[in-house]
Amino acid sequence: MPFSSWFSFSGRSGRLAFWGIGLVQMVFLIGLGVGLGLVAGAAAGGTEAGGLTEAPLPIVAIWGLGLLLVVWTGLAATTRRWHDRGKSGWWTLLQLVPVIGPLWIFVELGFLPGTPDVNRFGPPPGSGGDGGATDRDAELDRAVEKWRSGAAASQDLPAGASARRDPWAAPSAGSAPPRAAAGGFGRRGLT
Repeated sequence: MPFSSWFSFSGRSGRLAFWGIGLVQMVFLIGLGVGLGLVAGAAAGGTEAGGLTEAPLPIVAIWGLGLLLVVWTGLAATTRRWHDRGKSGWWTLLQLVPVIGPLWIFVELGFLPGTPDVNRFGPPPGSGGDGGATDRDAELDRAVEKWRSGAAASQDLPAGASARRDPWAAPSAGSAPPRAAAGGFGRRGLT
């Protein structure tokens, strides 16, 4: 997903892009906090009384700009994820409902797939269309479905081979375990 689309409220984003942006935001905030904390501590002379409570104005301004950047990209990613689910970005206000709202958003945006076809917000992510952020969610969903249906297992077999035998299945009537070749034990024919 191009970095420029992180700031856009239009289009659709899949689950992978949503979680990826959240991870980048978390790492960014931790790095910014640690970095500014070190700078503020050094500016205060390294005393315990110093720190962010007595931080100079530029440090507070940088922290504020970092928070603004994270809030903007977070709202944009959440809105695009609602679009992928076929809903308006206004559903983000659901997080204002205590306990149930954030839990609902976490489950619906973080784990449920988007609409598979074009919806009023554009084509699905990963379709190569002009729908905003793209990712490989659709391809991953198809691969998982293919694996579940068993099609993937039969395609990987060499020519002339049949489907793999289930090791837990009961032996069929008339089948016997393989016998060693006549003449002894192992490759050398030891007796």
